[in-house]
Amino acid sequence: MTQKKYQECFITGANKARATARNPESAHSAATGSGSTRILVIYYSLTGNTKSIAEMIREKTGGDVFEIETLEDYPADYSRIIAEAKTELETGELPALKKSPPEISN
Repeated sequence: MTQKKYQECFITGANKARATARNPESAHSAATGSGSTRILVIYYSLTGNTKSIAEMIREKTGGDVFEIETLEDYPADYSRIIAEAKTELETGELPALKKSPPEISN
């Protein structure tokens, strides 16, 4: 899967996450029902807070978890992190990942 495809999957997942946040009962029903719905919680956590939330979502939905890890760490200084993230958004060039997300097309 290409970097562009990962971005599309991430954006799609983010949009679905927003919808799930608005209607968690529906997401839980879909995850635990007899259908073929599978849930994958994908997150990036700089400080560990997002990891905690991702784990809570995994527990509620029974889904799998994938942590996004970059090959190179972001700077420790917050203002440098913001500058780097802004550059990434403006250029569309995202950092290399340690491992690829699992296949989600099935």
